[in-house]
Order: sequence, then C-alpha cells, then structure tokens
Amino acid sequence: MRKLLEKLYNGQLNPLEQIVSKDPAYHTINQQITKAMNLWKSRLGKEEYRELERLMDLRSQMEELDMLAAFEYGFQLGVSLMVETMASWGELLKEKDMN
Repeated sequence: MRKLLEKLYNGQLNPLEQIVSKDPAYHTINQQITKAMNLWKSRLGKEEYRELERLMDLRSQMEELDMLAAFEYGFQLGVSLMVETMASWGELLKEKDMN
C-alpha cells in the first residue's frame, strides 16, 4: 500500500499510459490500422492526409474520454463494493460477538 501511495504522490501513476490490451487481437488490429494508414498516405495528397490524421487524432481524444469515464466508473464501483463488503463484515462481527 505504501508504494502505491508514494507513486500517486510522485505523479508516477498514469493508467492511460500503462494500460495496453493483452488481447491477441489488439496487435492484429493495430497492424491493420498501420497498413490502412500507409495505404491512404500513398493515395491522398499531403493536405488530405493531414486532414485524415486530424480526424484520427480527434477519434483518439474521444476514446481517451471514454476510457476516463470507464476508469472513473470502475473505480467508484470498486470502492462501493469494498465499502459494502466492509459494512457487512462489521455487521457479521457484531453478530458473532453477541452470540
């Protein structure tokens, strides 16, 4: 726990930079995107390709916002589950002491 707090304090925790899918399809899809972008680069003029890159950047920004929302929801859900579990555990201990 202490190391986690130190990392948080020192700004070393950045889930967005550390999360990479372990799904085998991830690398295949990434390669397909790279191939497609290279193909479009050869088909389009410089300005059109820059517009495509800007569109891809906007899409990435939107995906980052989705990831943030999913992270926040997951974190809140996890904390809520812990609180509920600890409250139930406390009630069980009280019941045990009464018996």
